[in-house]
Amino acid sequence: MNIGVYIEVSGINTLTASNLIIEQLAAIYPAESWSRSRDIEFVLRHRMMDGKTLLNHTRFLGCTKSSDGVLQIVP
Repeated sequence: MNIGVYIEVSGINTLTASNLIIEQLAAIYPAESWSRSRDIEFVLRHRMMDGKTLLNHTRFLGCTKSSDGVLQIVP
């Protein structure tokens, strides 16, 4: 079919790359994705412990964020 995939992160086009490179990337990317996910989860958990949130407070009824990022209940 000659349908290729361009991987932006590493700049690889599967139509021009060797099969060995594609196989190596296929083995590496799941671990990299898992590691990145764990890093983001770690940061979000620590922000929650500090009382800070990434909440979309403009559409969240009954709460808002203060200037220092702490969630506040609107009476």
